[in-house]
Amino acid sequence: MVTSIAASMAVAKGIVVVISAGNEGNVPDWPYVWSPADGIGVIAAGAVNSQGIRNSFSSIGPTADNRIKPDVMAMGSAVIAADPRNSTGTVSLLGTSLSAPIVAGICALMLEKIPALTPANVLTALTETASQAGAPNNLMGYGIANAAEAASYFESIQIPSRFAIYPSSINPPLTRTTFFIDMPETAMVSVSIFNPLGQQVGTIEEQVVAGTKRPLLWNWPSYLANGVYFARFRSPTKEGIQKTIVLR
Repeated sequence: MVTSIAASMAVAKGIVVVISAGNEGNVPDWPYVWSPADGIGVIAAGAVNSQGIRNSFSSIGPTADNRIKPDVMAMGSAVIAADPRNSTGTVSLLGTSLSAPIVAGICALMLEKIPALTPANVLTALTETASQAGAPNNLMGYGIANAAEAASYFESIQIPSRFAIYPSSINPPLTRTTFFIDMPETAMVSVSIFNPLGQQVGTIEEQVVAGTKRPLLWNWPSYLANGVYFARFRSPTKEGIQKTIVLR
């Protein structure tokens, strides 16, 4: 499906994509997850009730290429939400359209704590900390998502004291790229941005403290076209290059 291809492309560009698994669990001829929940790298959210039991309407897997779906589960029935017809009221709703925003909120917590996480990192944290991580299936995926554990999953990772360039983050916002760099010594670091023709289009220069994972922000000028660019990192003793993307 076109939407699955588009969602997969977004993931490949570094965007975390969370999609409702679908509400076709009770449909005899098509109980499977809907498009684009079957996209490569897309996080498909299924629905459970307040007792942690899968809602029968929640779509199941596997995908056509035999990947486990859904990925994780969240509350999808008796979910209290704002009433669109009443500015001060609430309503009780159901569906995987309710569980997906809950999972997306967990992803946002992870990215707020560690903006350099890739979509694959986020999916790993979600699935490795879910309620049935050790025994996933095509009814509930890896189980019910655990916000606290997923958000802290990568906290114990030690940042090496060496010159290191980490994956750039463009999610969100899409008009800004965050580069992360680690240095063995405190030094000024310059980041030069080049287009595919080798023309320099911008520069960042900041001091990086030894042993810290320092974010360097680059706000893309509006006149630069979408596409692939290259960032050259230079310190007094080290140099490195990383590909990055501008996507608005």
